[in-house]
Amino acid sequence: MLEQIKAQIERIRKQGAMYVDARWYPFEQTNSLMMLNGNLKNNSFSAESGLGVRVLYKGAWGFSASSDMSDLAALF
Repeated sequence: MLEQIKAQIERIRKQGAMYVDARWYPFEQTNSLMMLNGNLKNNSFSAESGLGVRVLYKGAWGFSASSDMSDLAALF
């Protein structure tokens, strides 16, 4: 995945972008417990991943982010 992201960054730079920044979060987990008077009331677990992209092109900033990374070219 990292090589695919690097290839997309290079593609955008060749098209004239002055700056390209991509932040990849391969996997983030969150565990949550809710206690009430010492008793477990609720518990939850979530996991997600995603990619955020910033681009400076002709003096304007653009931003894109998604957790669906099946089409990286659409994110850049």
